[in-house]
Order: sequence, then structure tokens, then C-alpha cells
Amino acid sequence: MSRIGKLPISIPAEIKATLDGTVLTFAKGATTQTLDTLGNCGVVLEDNTLTFSTNSDQRADRAFWGTYRALAANIITGLTTGFEKKLEINGVGYRAAVQGSVLNLQLGFSHDINFDIPAGVDISVEKNVITIKGVDKQQIGQIAAVIRSFRPPEPYKGKGVKYSDETILSKAGKTSKKEVAMIGQVKHLKINRQNAFSVNAVFALKFQDARHCLVSLSSVQTVTSARKRLMMNRQ
Repeated sequence: MSRIGKLPISIPAEIKATLDGTVLTFAKGATTQTLDTLGNCGVVLEDNTLTFSTNSDQRADRAFWGTYRALAANIITGLTTGFEKKLEINGVGYRAAVQGSVLNLQLGFSHDINFDIPAGVDISVEKNVITIKGVDKQQIGQIAAVIRSFRPPEPYKGKGVKYSDETILSKAGKTSKKEVAMIGQVKHLKINRQNAFSVNAVFALKFQDARHCLVSLSSVQTVTSARKRLMMNRQ
């Protein structure tokens, strides 16, 4: 038995629901939504209460039973409170703007991306957040997925378009073999006035023979900055 399908649906007073054969029609003002069960489950509408029943105990019929009940509940929720999806844009120079019935996106390509906003859907942009609102849950989710697909977030710096509640699993950036060997072999560096080696001299000794270098750097940032200074001096 479907735990979802057996739950009755109470229809709010502001929504008018009618049942014509297998077709359910929900209306609120000028907005109308329809749901055709195609005879895959039983539907009863009495006293502003909608109940669904299964045609048989087979697995497919039990699946249809819960599915159509969930679809009907989503239609009522959409007509009363609506649905909303939020997207975040991350990246230098990445931006979005609504221009009439078109969502203009600048996502690091050589050209802008213009997305036509469907009728009945409201899209707004505030800073780097795109908000999509509408009455159809499937439509809102599909639009958000399409906009996200224009520039999915990459795992290194997180640049791209992502859902507001989405978590991006970041990856470590690539490191050259020389830097890996330098960080791994050099153990303890103490740079002070009493040290006979300057940073450049330490790196010169490092590149000549790392095994005889008895001093090391205290952090990777010091390694990188000192290496850059050494390379500039060599040029």
C-alpha cells in the first residue's frame, strides 16, 4: 500500500476543482492546471476532498496511485504558495540580468547567453542570485536545470552556476613535480639574521643538491614566494 497515495487532499476554498472522467482541473483566478490520470488510478472528488485509489495490487498500479496523488498535491501547492528555485553565480565577471522577457547571462564565454523566460514564470536577479518562481513544480525545476547547465560549477574554484543549497566537492589544484619534491625533502627552515644563507642562496643550494640542504621553509607560501624571487634574480 502506498503511504502517499492513501492520504486525502483537502482543496482550499480559493481553488475550484472539477473532475471530468479521468481529467482533474484546478483553477484559481485566471490560472488553470489540469491532470489526466489516464485511468491508471481511481479518483473521487467529494466535499472539497480529493482521494485516490489503486486499480489493483500490482506494483505498477501502486506506483501510479502514489504518483498521481503527489502530482495533484503539487498542483494545489503551486496555485496557493507557488514554487521557487534559487541559483548562485560565482566567478569574476560572471553576471546575470533580466531584460524584458529574456534572461541575459555572462558566464565567461566570448558571447552572452540569452534565455527566453516562459509565460507564467517569474525570474528576478539580485546581485549574484537568480530566483525562479512559478506554479508548475516540474517547469521551475527544468528551467533551473537548464540555466545551471550553461556553466556547471567546476570543482577547483567553484566558478559557474549552482543551486543555492548545492554543495560543491572541491579538488586540490595541480602542483608541479619540482614544488612537490621541494616541499617534501626540505624539513626545517629558520630564516633570521644569524642564518648564513639567504632565501635565494637556500634555493640555489636546493636546486644543486637537495640532500645536503639542512634548512627548510616553514610554509608553502614562503616556498612559493622565495622561488619566484629566485627565478626573477636568475633572469
